[in-house]
Amino acid sequence: MKVAILQENLAKIVAAAARSVSSRPQLPVLANILLKAEKGKLLAVGTDMMTSVGLWAGGKVEKEGAVTVPGRDVAALTAGLPAGTVELTADGAVLTVVAGRTRAKLMGMAAEDFPEVDAKGKKAFEVDREAWGEAMEKALVCVSPDEGRPILTGVKIEKEEGRRKKEEGGILRLTATDGYRLGIVGVEAEKMELDEVVIIPARTLGEAARLAAGKVLTVELTDDGGACFRFEDGWVKGKLLAGEFPAVDQIIPQEFEAEMTVDRGELEKAVKLAAIFARESANIVKWKIEEGVLRISANSPQIGENETGVEIIGKGNGEIAFNSRYLLDLLGSVSGAERLTFKMAGPVKPGMFGIEGNKNFKHVIMPVRVQK
Repeated sequence: MKVAILQENLAKIVAAAARSVSSRPQLPVLANILLKAEKGKLLAVGTDMMTSVGLWAGGKVEKEGAVTVPGRDVAALTAGLPAGTVELTADGAVLTVVAGRTRAKLMGMAAEDFPEVDAKGKKAFEVDREAWGEAMEKALVCVSPDEGRPILTGVKIEKEEGRRKKEEGGILRLTATDGYRLGIVGVEAEKMELDEVVIIPARTLGEAARLAAGKVLTVELTDDGGACFRFEDGWVKGKLLAGEFPAVDQIIPQEFEAEMTVDRGELEKAVKLAAIFARESANIVKWKIEEGVLRISANSPQIGENETGVEIIGKGNGEIAFNSRYLLDLLGSVSGAERLTFKMAGPVKPGMFGIEGNKNFKHVIMPVRVQK
């Protein structure tokens, strides 16, 4: 293999592939990434056998071929190379890297030892890349990091019946929960062929949203039990999660004693102030809804106390308390929204948030019980 490629392009694809390498690989070759030069491009592939990433960049290929090299080492090396053209030459399992006055050799392994991770599949749907990225930002904050409950480390994706956008399209419903909060996001999709419910790991979804380029994201269900996101200059693939996702619809309140709309930015400022005083008190912030105003407060014997009033439009009165971290996660994920809605059915029942004028978003947070 012999290829010349710009340093910035090389560093980008190598870093993305290396992020998929496990810190504790089951096989020695899984500590490596695959570099493959063919048809005027260099492909970089990394995998931990749960999530796989493949990205390519244009280059001058003098000799086609492939090699695998340690992922973290080659990522650190390429990131530190001087700007300009980098020449990569593979002789057997040894990769020589030349850039300016820098010359390095990396000991690798044969490309034949690297697993084949880019499987064929059946198209499930196509979606606008930007719209998908925004939907992921809203859904992924609700995913659990607890590997002890693997089904909650993914997002449930299904076709929403009865809400078809056009004959060949429709609405995808994305559902995520960690047991303390719930996110339900709808996103428009084209060429909808998804006939089953799938649960895709959050890591796979996050990498696809981060790396995807171009206008359209094509999603396939692969023959080996995975989901593959294909885009302009690469793909991200993950194994589907097996198991029964919690029945979340039953926890969403249907009747409310207080409702309001509020400016998102003003609400975020008030919650951030309260969070300072809630750090030593389990991050608990209290809400009190009165006519025309939401009072947000927190107190701690070690720090002091704080209360901020935020102007609202609404009806009904009520008191409820939340974990400030969950509130800030929500507010950060909807940074493009001007006004939010909030509904509550009581101090110990879930609070439901939405975006004013958006029927495709619900966010539910479980309250914190506090002593009066």
